[in-house]
Amino acid sequence: MIALGTGTLVAFLVEADAGTEVDRQAGARARAAMGALSESAPGFVSREGMVDLVRALEAIPGPDRAGIAAAIEGLLSAHEVVIEAPERVGRAADRYRRGAAFGAAMAALAAEAAGCRPAAPAHPAGGGAAHRPGGR
Repeated sequence: MIALGTGTLVAFLVEADAGTEVDRQAGARARAAMGALSESAPGFVSREGMVDLVRALEAIPGPDRAGIAAAIEGLLSAHEVVIEAPERVGRAADRYRRGAAFGAAMAALAAEAAGCRPAAPAHPAGGGAAHRPGGR
């Protein structure tokens, strides 16, 4: 198994051939790396890697929310790719498609799986312990 980085996944998922020479080279390397994967030697993407992938895809022109959700679902269905916590990633993709932030959906689903009660809403002014010096 080999870990797949965000750069490889982004270059594979988007039409990198349409950009600069650097983009074309990155796209070719990503296609070669992904093409070398198999069920017996799959690529691995962590939960954090999936969150990073969505952030990276949101930052580039082109893919919309539905397209990004479809890309996640495509990775989940690929036999050559192992996604950490695939059920959670799939549920987060569904929430993302309906308007939720992907990272927030992943965090909420992790908390739910750990048996946590729903989180209290953030302070309307952005206050709270995490935003005060010393965290108190």
